Amino acid sequence: MNRELLRQIPKVDLFLNDKDLLDILGDHPKVLLVEAVRNVLDRVRKGIVEGRIAKVDRKVIKEEIAKELKKLVSPKLHRVINATGVVLHTNLGRAPISERVADHLKWIITGYSNLEYDLVKGKRGLRYRNLEWILK
Repeated sequence: MNRELLRQIPKVDLFLNDKDLLDILGDHPKVLLVEAVRNVLDRVRKGIVEGRIAKVDRKVIKEEIAKELKKLVSPKLHRVINATGVVLHTNLGRAPISERVADHLKWIITGYSNLEYDLVKGKRGLRYRNLEWILK
């Protein structure tokens, strides 16, 4: 193990205000950048201890952090095709909904709604009141 190489590992703070990394982060919480930096620096540290890394290169570390950050901020859920033969397969999320319903839901969830508010009485209502007619 090379202690001098371990001392050369940059501190986490060095990367937290890096413009390129902040551009990748976008509107995501900064904790993701901290996680990406720590993950990469942990791998560098392990590589030095195991003798796989012979030089600490900040440029390479920054590139690895950028790759790690892109993985962390990328969407994890993807649309798939259900070719299982099971119409409602629980491992594939939920039953698909129509575009019309999705558009209406988007309109509702991007603002306030009367989920637990009785518009007629002007006071708190029951959460499931809007579903009772379906369940009868």
